[in-house]
Amino acid sequence: ELLKYYEDNFSKFKTVQVRHSLLKLPDKADDKAKAELRAEAQTLVDKYNAGEITFDDIMERSEDVDGEGKPNSDGYYAVYEGTDYVKAFEEWGLKQTAASDKIEIVETEYGYHIMMCTKILDTSDDEVHDRVYTAYMDEKVNSKVEEEIASYKKGKDYKIKDYNREYA
Repeated sequence: ELLKYYEDNFSKFKTVQVRHSLLKLPDKADDKAKAELRAEAQTLVDKYNAGEITFDDIMERSEDVDGEGKPNSDGYYAVYEGTDYVKAFEEWGLKQTAASDKIEIVETEYGYHIMMCTKILDTSDDEVHDRVYTAYMDEKVNSKVEEEIASYKKGKDYKIKDYNREYA
């Protein structure tokens, strides 16, 4: 049942693991600074595509770092609908259909993200499984509650109390 629920609601649970390195724009960057940083990002992509550097080399340039200056999560993030990532970052992740060693530049207000899709996750991943299971159980419980109170709703004395008005 859980697998069917996952398949029927795949777009809601689609989860893509991405790896990214951020070249951060300085505050109040002008067009020249943006162009220079974009060119730097493109140079890294070109060198990677030519086999001259690895993604780990690109990660050394990342400015998405923790308090010790190390890349957050080594650059790996799980992207799914409703994550709290910058819109362009999330959209790029969700449009991926397969893992690839191809990298792309995604521009956001923070700078230039050099992105790679490393994996499409499914219910064999514990996090995905837990999200699907929780949503499935919530839906089952809500459905059962609605079923149980349906007869009361039909009665003329049934009225939903507006607690917001009572406590406002």
